[in-house]
Amino acid sequence: MEISQKSYLKYLNQVFPHWGNEEMFNWCFKNKTFKIPTDIFILPESDSELDKIAAGSAVVYREIDVAQESKISIGIMTGSWTLPEYRNKGFFTKIIEKSLELIRVKKADALCAFVTETNASSRRLVAAGSIAIPAYYLFFENKNSNDNVYLAEVEKINIDNILLKQLFNSYMQYKNNKCCFSYNFDSFVEQYISRPEETYIVRIAKRLFIIEENLDTIKVLFAEKRHNEDLKKLATDLLHLGLWATNNCSKKLYYYTTNKYEKESLLAMDFSLLNGYFTVLQSKKDNKNILNYLSHPDFEINLGDKM
Repeated sequence: MEISQKSYLKYLNQVFPHWGNEEMFNWCFKNKTFKIPTDIFILPESDSELDKIAAGSAVVYREIDVAQESKISIGIMTGSWTLPEYRNKGFFTKIIEKSLELIRVKKADALCAFVTETNASSRRLVAAGSIAIPAYYLFFENKNSNDNVYLAEVEKINIDNILLKQLFNSYMQYKNNKCCFSYNFDSFVEQYISRPEETYIVRIAKRLFIIEENLDTIKVLFAEKRHNEDLKKLATDLLHLGLWATNNCSKKLYYYTTNKYEKESLLAMDFSLLNGYFTVLQSKKDNKNILNYLSHPDFEINLGDKM
């Protein structure tokens, strides 16, 4: 059953107010820098009521590098919605089943999703057989007027090709021997910089951050990291960024990580936590290696990796 972009976007914004406009839709679902086109589908109320739309979803296709030695193709469920009158009637389970069908046609290795712990969809994905890799949504909202707190100057930097290559090289060096999303230079820039909302780069001390800003939130899409560095240094830089966001911009700071040590360091600095998961459901039951790869102890995701 087909649906126009305009209608699908209408339903998305009906279920998730302020989800976005056509520019956001095109960036999420029509991004040509990735190899496999997005699948978008809707579900009718029943086989006999095809004109009554109940739910819809999309699957975007990405690759994950495993220690830069092999690649895994994944489909990511995103933009999933069920209209209010059809909730609690099994439509999200049908979305999972349809998504699995689609990724098998595209020969993807696993079906994945970003979910929060409080979202009922996380329980349904686990019930369907997904493993749930812990992920941490961290927020800093506390204005701190203590004179003993050193508020490092946050320097905004003009974006140019040299700086973008520096950031890309930093990403590639850090992900060596880790399990991370796969990018070439063009797809990295498209995913992290060429986004519908305002993005810019800031420097604190010697560390660069890619930032996305909306009405009430400053999001850390990417933070430069170094192998074996003291995580307190990263946490301190994020604290300074949080102080700048709350004091100078009157906005909360949002940082996402799958690294439990980063989470613990930030909680010690008065960040608040919302637990979540990156769920992984293998496309074939006999393909056990996929779950082993994505259970890699050094599997790391940035906020900028999310669609």
